[in-house]
Amino acid sequence: MTMVRQIKTATAIKCALPDSGAGRNPDVAELEQRAERQRVMGELAADVVHDINNLLAAVEAISRLLDMNVEDDNLSALVRRLSRSAHTGRGMTRRLLDFVHDDGNGMAEVDLAEIVENEVELLDHIVSRQISLKIETEESRTRVFADPVRVRSALFNLIANARDSIAGAGEIAVRQYVVPSVGSEPMCQVLTVADSGCGMDKDTLKKVGQRYFTTKGKGKGSGLGLASVIELANDCGGRVEIESTEDVGTRVRLILPCV
Repeated sequence: MTMVRQIKTATAIKCALPDSGAGRNPDVAELEQRAERQRVMGELAADVVHDINNLLAAVEAISRLLDMNVEDDNLSALVRRLSRSAHTGRGMTRRLLDFVHDDGNGMAEVDLAEIVENEVELLDHIVSRQISLKIETEESRTRVFADPVRVRSALFNLIANARDSIAGAGEIAVRQYVVPSVGSEPMCQVLTVADSGCGMDKDTLKKVGQRYFTTKGKGKGSGLGLASVIELANDCGGRVEIESTEDVGTRVRLILPCV
């Protein structure tokens, strides 16, 4: 049986915190500690990514110098391949740093298709070799009003969730398309990520999207990925729809109104 859930508002954890640590709810304290650990890890990750970017810049520069002084055609081709790989790696690290340093004020008119197409190479690195990644976009002149950094982050989160739901070989299908206006419903761009993973039962589906809720086990998931996708949809006046069938897979739709 396929379970369907439509989310227009992200589920929030509401609690009253005492002025001091005495008598504090242990669940709330654990959430606070987890959030602080994630903040620190985010800062450390940014430092590591920055250092990796510098190393790749050196590799790219040295490989270009080598190419200028290598006469053997076969060796020159290998050096150019090394240079291109380093350049691609630097592009990936720059995009990761964009996520970390985003100030949340980058709202603009963006095309979901363009964002998906620009991230194909990075998406290929997110999934394993056993997983087939299919990407389909629809050419249109429509735009949505959103922060492009948050949209890319949402795309990566949905792909990562789909990947983690698949044990061994499987398939992930990413599709972007436009839905015309019908009645009071505005024209929308839709980003769909469907997987052939383990799926979810009814009880789990009710909880997805709650901050810190994860099905990945302790230490394997933060429980913030899908919640951030829902928050993006809310901020843009859109919604998230989720369909899931146990042992068959899950389909998530990010629906954003066009401007």
